[in-house]
Parts: sequence; structure tokens; C-alpha cells
Amino acid sequence: MKMDKKKITLLFVLLFVLSFFIYKNIIVETSAAGFEEPTIEELTKQIEEKETVLIYYSAQECLACQIFTPILKDKTSALNIPVYQIDAANTKNLTFVSKYNLMVTPTLVLFKEGKITRQEGALEKDELEKLLVEWDV
Repeated sequence: MKMDKKKITLLFVLLFVLSFFIYKNIIVETSAAGFEEPTIEELTKQIEEKETVLIYYSAQECLACQIFTPILKDKTSALNIPVYQIDAANTKNLTFVSKYNLMVTPTLVLFKEGKITRQEGALEKDELEKLLVEWDV
């Protein structure tokens, strides 16, 4: 009976360690997605100059973001569309986030010719492709 308790304890420890590494790998992949992370000043200047700017507002701990980020990265890389990522958890972004009322992760925001268009929530690959064509990014 004593051996069984040791095996069960060892199993729980191994499951915990495995879960931790899986979680960490998802977070690292999401945060290292390869999107540009400009300063808020740079983004504000581009927006004020009415440049086309596509922003991806996300959070590392957001499950929908973890699923959507690789889809977005693959599609925008293939189409050579620059994407600027804003981390919801970074307090330096609060003024910008508040100004543009960014409350949901993930959110795509397109600034184009002085107009703002947004898509809140994750999309599947074909939905994202349709949106990017519709937005003419």
C-alpha cells in the first residue's frame, strides 16, 4: 500500500511539471510571435500622419489569443502585412488602450486614411483572410 502512495505522488508531480512546461511553451510562442512592438509614440505618430497601421491587441494569458496568434502570424507573413502588437498587460499602453477603447482580447484595429475599423475576437483562417481582403490592407 505504501508503494502505491509513492507512485501516485510521483505521478501527480510529473503531471504538474509537464503541465507547467506545456503552459510555458504556449506563452513563449505567443509572446514571441514575431509581430513588431513599436512604442506608443511611434504608433501615435503613424496614426496622426494617416498611415495604414494594423494593430493586434492581445494578452499572453488569453486562450483565444494563444489560438489566434499563429493564424494571424501565418496569414500576415504570407501577405507581407506588417502587424504591430500591443500587450494588454503592459501598463505603458494604458493611455493608448483607453483612447481607442481597446477592451477585448484579441482585437485587430486598422487605422487607414484617418478611419478606424476593428474586429474583436479570434477568427478562423478563412475568416481572417476574408477580413484582410475586405479591409484592403
